Amino acid sequence: MNLPAIRKLIKDKLQLVIKSDYILIDLPYFQNVGDILIWQATLDLLKEISYKCLYSCSLDSYIKPKKIDSNILIILMGGGNYGDLWIRHQEFRHQILNDFPYNPILQLPQSVHFTNETYFKKDIHKFSQHHGKIDFFLRDLNSYNIITTHYKNVNAHLVPDIVFSFNIQRWTKPTIYNQNQTLFVCRQDKERNTNPDIFNIIPQNAIKADWPPMEKNFLRLRVYNKFLYTFFIPLDKYLNTQFSKRFMDFYYKYILKDYIIRSGIKFINAYETIYTTRLHAAIIALLLKKEVYIFDNSYGKIKGAFSHSLLLNAPIHFIEKNNG
Repeated sequence: MNLPAIRKLIKDKLQLVIKSDYILIDLPYFQNVGDILIWQATLDLLKEISYKCLYSCSLDSYIKPKKIDSNILIILMGGGNYGDLWIRHQEFRHQILNDFPYNPILQLPQSVHFTNETYFKKDIHKFSQHHGKIDFFLRDLNSYNIITTHYKNVNAHLVPDIVFSFNIQRWTKPTIYNQNQTLFVCRQDKERNTNPDIFNIIPQNAIKADWPPMEKNFLRLRVYNKFLYTFFIPLDKYLNTQFSKRFMDFYYKYILKDYIIRSGIKFINAYETIYTTRLHAAIIALLLKKEVYIFDNSYGKIKGAFSHSLLLNAPIHFIEKNNG
């Protein structure tokens, strides 16, 4: 697995598309370590490109900028939420298209998945009405084929998941790991794999857990929720202001982001062998040179992301059925 080549490929693609200053939309203000890793890997790459970020926000903290010229690029965060499974994010993309009808759009690496044909056609129609240039980065062949087949005004680019470019050395410290223990990182949300037979391969003594920030109500998050819901949101309602959105931006960018990244890496790095149904737990485990066993999610997202041609030599074990 040639990580420098993967990083160069993604950076070269970005440089071909980013030709102006930009705004970065749909930052992941939640506790999923994988999404925060995508955010950080994106920031690291964008720093190497000679244009600046004019504004960035999450879905919930978005305030439409008053003055954005039509040549300013709108960058939408990557991840695995393009479609109708995580529909709030797709509706937010539609809002951005309405707010910036003439601006160029760049969708960073995504997996595409629709279950509702009517909503799928609605999405195609929304993007077909956009007057600016649209570029989509897709991290698996199935998503690439969906976009190239149905979205006629979109330029599609097949690239690896952006976390393969993540600078793991910057975030790790010497760790004494549990050589005789195994970790099973198991997602519990609507993307979970519900086939119990495939998990029989996991050692019975494996530690089973999801990302720590998603399972523990840690102090920094309690402070965030306390200030947001008992102070800033009521204040906004009383004064008709938007202090809560600015607080969200500040707290996630400068207090929660780095903490969540470090907690996730420390979690993975404590074990020698990793089984996982989470894509980015697998990628971080690979970057940390662990032995990695991967199960797919509910609709093939993980297998698709690892089937990219540059990743075929990755030292992984992909489990699709019970091997007895």
